[in-house]
Amino acid sequence: LLANGMAARRMNIGSGNEQTLVLHNYRDLTILRELLPWSKHIAIIGGGVLGCELCGALLHLDKQVKLIERGDELFCGVIDSQCGNFVRQLLQGKENLKILVKSQVAGIKKVAGERLCCTLKSTPAFPVAADTVISAIGFVPQSILWQPAVKSNILEVDHFMRIKGFKNIYGAGDCVFYPGVISGSWHYAQIMGRIAGINIACGNREKLRCKPREIRSSFMGIKLYAAGDTSGTDAKNVICCDQKKLKKLFYRNGQLIGFVLINHPDSGVELYRELCKSDEQCD
Repeated sequence: LLANGMAARRMNIGSGNEQTLVLHNYRDLTILRELLPWSKHIAIIGGGVLGCELCGALLHLDKQVKLIERGDELFCGVIDSQCGNFVRQLLQGKENLKILVKSQVAGIKKVAGERLCCTLKSTPAFPVAADTVISAIGFVPQSILWQPAVKSNILEVDHFMRIKGFKNIYGAGDCVFYPGVISGSWHYAQIMGRIAGINIACGNREKLRCKPREIRSSFMGIKLYAAGDTSGTDAKNVICCDQKKLKKLFYRNGQLIGFVLINHPDSGVELYRELCKSDEQCD
């Protein structure tokens, strides 16, 4: 059974990596706390859930923040670009905040003592100065001394938690991939471990059943709740929005497959129940 967890993803920018902080455990947090008193200008690389929530916390501490996202919009890969753009428009004009989308970091180096400079891939190269740079670009499976030979180093498991292509190697938690399971979920890691243990001990008799994924986030006065397939790929959608709130439903073949609620009074409970019913019918 492989259950070696995950590690913070590092940027592939050569020597610049040692200049950036990541937030993965308590030790990382203590390092950031030590740097905050003299860090007035902070650059955050990654405009997903962690990046946006961290941005909100730093603004609350009266820091000047630049949020850098290489995708077309914020929350790229979490919600579709229209909803990501809606979030960005809500944040435009926030005091001490500058958002840069479609911006990829090419390198980071020290300038003027301890001050840092992020160079963005553009013509000409665009510099972003900061006292501290924090990388919030997600996580990758923790490296181990040995793992089975698999395509692209991805340990994909079936519903018995067996690693695909092997009869007697199982995986659980954040080091493996299973469609619909979100990395970083303690709840799912516990369930996967239990199912893997039962199947190792008693034969393959129990399967993993996933409910549609949920993403909940609260930052800078914005409340986001998304569930199911919100990519918008090959789906019809119904959208209702005003200047402050948005509700977007995604349908395929007449069935609800996902939804996004931003600052919406609808709690999403009934929508999620409908989503679960649609998912069961598809199974």
